[in-house]
Amino acid sequence: MLPTLPPPPPLLDTLLNQANFLDNIRMYNSILSFTSMGGSIDHSEMDGHGPYSFRISGNNYHRIGSLLPAQGQKPKFAQLYIYNTHNEVQNRCRALTRQENVRGVDHSTLQALQYMLDAVNPYVRVFRNTRDILQADNVVDLRIRIIRHQGTPWTAIYHANSKRSCCSYSRG
Repeated sequence: MLPTLPPPPPLLDTLLNQANFLDNIRMYNSILSFTSMGGSIDHSEMDGHGPYSFRISGNNYHRIGSLLPAQGQKPKFAQLYIYNTHNEVQNRCRALTRQENVRGVDHSTLQALQYMLDAVNPYVRVFRNTRDILQADNVVDLRIRIIRHQGTPWTAIYHANSKRSCCSYSRG
């Protein structure tokens, strides 16, 4: 039996009761995601009949890429937690649609969600700390490794915001 999830942060609890947010929740999720999902999508089940079905054939994986965008490239996914965070809302919208505004996405709500994630998500803190290291030390090559202690479920690490996982930074 799965453990009961803790209540969401107050901002998220409020937003989950607002129709506009719920209508656009997938957009907000995409804009704030760390990775893109990879895998071979099986389209045979999606024939337009019955409930929506999403099926992957083979392995499911997440692409995280480099910490910083390549020269001349726009930041995306986890890079947006590190790169040019003074313009983070605009950068996030541009990463999704190549425009500063995304239909249905309110900039102040997006900004509030970013602040909430900064406060409650341990992985956002890892990427923000990475940003600070890169800026302060002018490091060119930095790697992050998030390590979970054997036997500790991921939910315990995330929800308890515990010290059961650690982050290792290495240069070169």
